Amino acid sequence: MKIWIPVYLVCLAISAGAAVYTWDGEANTAVFADQMNWVPGGSAFAAADEFQLDGGAYAIIGSNLSVAAFNVDGGSVLQVDRGSTLTINQNNATDLKSGRLNVYGTLDFGGNRWDTSGVGGQVIVNVEGELTGSGNFYGGQQVNTEINVTGLFRHKLSGFGATVAGSSPRVQRMRVLDGGTYRAVGAIVLRSHTNNTAAIELCGGTMVVEAGVSYTYTDLVMNGDDGIIFKSPGSTLVLEGDRQVDVALWIADGALSSEVGAMGVHYDSDADETAVSVPPEVESFHLPDGFTVERGAVLMTESTDTVTMDGGLVTIDGRLIGSGNFDSGTQQGLRLEVNGLLEHQLTGFGATAGSLEPVRQVLRINGGGTYVATGGITLRGHTLNETAIHLGGGLMQIKSGVAYDYSALPLDGNDGIIFKSSLSRLELEGDRSSDVATWIADGALSSECGMLQVSYSSGLTVVETDGWNGFHYLGSREPFWRVSASVAPNSADGWRLTVIPDYLTDLSLSLPFEKRPYAEEVPGVDEIIFVRVLGGLQDGDGNPMYDEDFVVRTNGTLVCRPDRITARLQPYIDQGYANMMIVLDNVNWCLPTVPDGGSYGQRAPEASFDEWYVVVQAACVHLRNLLGEEAANRLRFRVGTESDWPQRWSGTEAQFFDHYDYTAAAVKSVLPGAQVGAYNELGAAKFSGTFGNVNYDVLAQHCRDEVNAKTGKTGTAFDWASASFYFVQDAQDPDIMAANLNRFYQASEEYHPDLIREVHEYGTTADETGLSSYESGARGAVMHFNALLNFTVMNVEKSGTWWRGELEKFKDEQHKLMAGQLWSMHMLKQVFDNGEVALLEETGGSAVGTVRKAVASRSPDGSRLLLGVSAFNTNRAEQTAETVRITLPKSFCTLAETPDAQWIKYNRSTAIYDIVRDDYDEEGFLYAAYDLPHKPVGQLYQMAGVPGKNYIYDNWTSGKSYKTLAEANFNLTAAPEVTVTNAGSDEYTIEFSMEPDTVVILELVGEQDAYAFWAAGWNGDIGSWTNDYDGDGEINFSEYALGGIPVDFECRGIVPEFAYEGSQFQYVHVQRTNDPALSYRLEATGDLTSTNWIQLLPSSIETGSMDGAFVSVTNSIPAGEDEQFIRLRIDR
Repeated sequence: MKIWIPVYLVCLAISAGAAVYTWDGEANTAVFADQMNWVPGGSAFAAADEFQLDGGAYAIIGSNLSVAAFNVDGGSVLQVDRGSTLTINQNNATDLKSGRLNVYGTLDFGGNRWDTSGVGGQVIVNVEGELTGSGNFYGGQQVNTEINVTGLFRHKLSGFGATVAGSSPRVQRMRVLDGGTYRAVGAIVLRSHTNNTAAIELCGGTMVVEAGVSYTYTDLVMNGDDGIIFKSPGSTLVLEGDRQVDVALWIADGALSSEVGAMGVHYDSDADETAVSVPPEVESFHLPDGFTVERGAVLMTESTDTVTMDGGLVTIDGRLIGSGNFDSGTQQGLRLEVNGLLEHQLTGFGATAGSLEPVRQVLRINGGGTYVATGGITLRGHTLNETAIHLGGGLMQIKSGVAYDYSALPLDGNDGIIFKSSLSRLELEGDRSSDVATWIADGALSSECGMLQVSYSSGLTVVETDGWNGFHYLGSREPFWRVSASVAPNSADGWRLTVIPDYLTDLSLSLPFEKRPYAEEVPGVDEIIFVRVLGGLQDGDGNPMYDEDFVVRTNGTLVCRPDRITARLQPYIDQGYANMMIVLDNVNWCLPTVPDGGSYGQRAPEASFDEWYVVVQAACVHLRNLLGEEAANRLRFRVGTESDWPQRWSGTEAQFFDHYDYTAAAVKSVLPGAQVGAYNELGAAKFSGTFGNVNYDVLAQHCRDEVNAKTGKTGTAFDWASASFYFVQDAQDPDIMAANLNRFYQASEEYHPDLIREVHEYGTTADETGLSSYESGARGAVMHFNALLNFTVMNVEKSGTWWRGELEKFKDEQHKLMAGQLWSMHMLKQVFDNGEVALLEETGGSAVGTVRKAVASRSPDGSRLLLGVSAFNTNRAEQTAETVRITLPKSFCTLAETPDAQWIKYNRSTAIYDIVRDDYDEEGFLYAAYDLPHKPVGQLYQMAGVPGKNYIYDNWTSGKSYKTLAEANFNLTAAPEVTVTNAGSDEYTIEFSMEPDTVVILELVGEQDAYAFWAAGWNGDIGSWTNDYDGDGEINFSEYALGGIPVDFECRGIVPEFAYEGSQFQYVHVQRTNDPALSYRLEATGDLTSTNWIQLLPSSIETGSMDGAFVSVTNSIPAGEDEQFIRLRIDR
């Protein structure tokens, strides 16, 4: 017994003085200071205690703490939040083996040593705040370590670098980024194995070496990626004292190097410091094919830079700003898409060299994009090529005194500055009316979407068009409307997940519905918006649903319940949904001072923003654990739902701004890659402003200009502007609503020009009489079709529906009807998926005020045109059929003289819900609410309830045969009423008759004619294939087959070559690859006077790649007859 007494006493001493705590996350929060997250739990922390995180734990320090040490392993994360300080008290005890340390506040090691260690693990240290210490820091000899400094890292590097080889190279590097400072207060020791890397990379930040601090690299194997390396010319290395000799030695040994130019060394005797930097040089700033300036990013070039490009596609979603030269190259094709801001001169734009095919260089300013011409605009070209600035819905601004030079530009109708969308605008500083008039007269400024209108006022010349007319080429476009919502608590039951009935996906249908590869789906949806994820719910009687909340208060302590979030997301995750928006709207019931139930749940603000911050952090940590770090960082977080409405947010505007700041800061602290944006504005489509408590544009300005209430830094994430877009009693015209919505976006873009335009709720709640109808028939289809085309024009990037019974069950999973809203979205997707897309001009006009809109797409070979046309009249009773006339440039697609025309005509006579409504009326099932003169159409349950549904089932395959009638909405049938005129002009004219409340999906197909498509691309009629348009002695067909240019006398095509190699002759010719009707063959004869040419079979044929639609073909021919003549024959 005496043996155990001392041991027992020693154990007591350790327990009382220095406990070891292990994270188990039992409290379901990310709060480091929450004692219930640790084992043992429930005791007070002491300065001598040690803390261990393992197994993917995520702990956030949100207050000032003083502890002995901490250990991070198993991919765990320890985060010191802004405004918080963690002090370490024990030497040689803190260790990071695998995981991440985020220092947003202050981490003070004092004089205590800490390490990264382990075998083959990955440790990342992000220092945005301050990490300081005077003790040793060692990077383990077998671990990968990355230190990213955007704040202050003040420490020694006592031993940094992996000296033991692994199965793959081990890397230890510190990256000193823009705004960051590494201050070396003690020895810098870099070391490595031959295969490994140890480096301090200066990536725009500053490194300061204090007086007397040495730099040791005797054990560093330098392979070009080791040592201290300048990675950005904006970086600076400062050494206290005169260290010029030391620096020279480091450079000579390769221990200090630069990848961005020659280093300059300067000693300032007044400051007694030596500075090393990379002076700016005249250089080329190169943008390769596929280069993108990401949204939110700013790329600035110097006045000495010349921006050059490879060609291909360059996309500016963020901002590219510069004052140097900008040259696009003279030979390659280029598409420069501006969705954000391009602020630059254009010193040379356009391809001046001829080639096998026309070369296009186009700068396109899309909706939401801005091009500011700060210097000369020089467009140049070649007769065969196209050089243009396309105003595709965006803004072009020309600064005072900036000239537009098009003297080297052949103006062939597709060159110059061209309005492609009536939503575009051209602004010129000063009175430039006479210049603009000259440009228009010369054809250097033109419009494809209406007449140009020029005005001057208040020092600004403005050019706009007179409306939505003309041909708007959009290119390849993704369907942006495949988004919808799921609402708690119903989301836990998989709300809106349903089985797609087999008859809708039957491949015998012309345009079958395309289901996702899962058992269930939200019909036609790829992204889910999860609303009220955290709870704050109430039941149908307005009673709080406390048990649904993510966080509750137990004995004064917040307790998080992550299973509530999991339950709401898991049904959708199981069906393959990965694109998700998390809506942080209703504050949980336990958080406000006085909870307040509105129409949609708890609407009062939280009493403590710090508590809300912790709750949001905990939710984000759980999402990270549930989805994985990469997927969680792709999430999008919305702060609030329709918070401009007091029924959603009963607090003040100032309270909402603080609420937004804390929410955004909490999300970004855990998931820095996630997007954060504001609520969907309720009044946007009516442009009625706000309801008085929160102003959207003022919030946008706050997020740009004002200090974040949590972080203390200027600026807060504001990644989109979103709205609700509902057809209600006094808002029925899609065009008026779209114009209002566009003004709403523009108000926020004043502060965030690169934000994403989105619609988060979209649908019909009532008709013009106030009837709560979902407009499930043809009229609803037309309204939504028009709205989506308007969204397309104004560059809306995401549009999400709110449930309105798009696929309604009337019996079981195989017995459902598709409503007009979903039908229109499905058919519009068919159009977009067919190929390149354009919005078209309807020139027929209407005598009764019917608005017709048209969209078309061409297949990749140009032979199939899929056209969608809608007709809408605000007067539901107006049903006059009128001729629709659509004009389409021949350069857009190839149609036969008499193309095969088939269509689906979806109207009040053919739409399945309209048919059912009329049958309900006839059979006496129709409810009185729908038995009205204007014949409203709603859901089956709205119009006739269960008896009506049973009637559909009883007549599904017999009697009325509703299944056949429903299938007809997806089947193309012959359309003899459609006429296509294409003779003698550069356009096709398509005509047919349609009445309001109709959507037509028209397919025009002719034989694939690659030659006609090629011939139409030369800005004029070059005649038939036997014509020699340019008089160079080669007919058009020969130039087509051999890569000639039919409008250039000098370019007849690539002449075949003949050579002798050893015992073989080689005959080399080009061959077009995109026309299977062409045949190329060699023929031979021994007598040129003979008509007897015999096909020659080469011993081998080899092909080689070329640019464009051609390959080179090498025919090897054995030497045979003494005299033989060979020719190339091409047939079609």
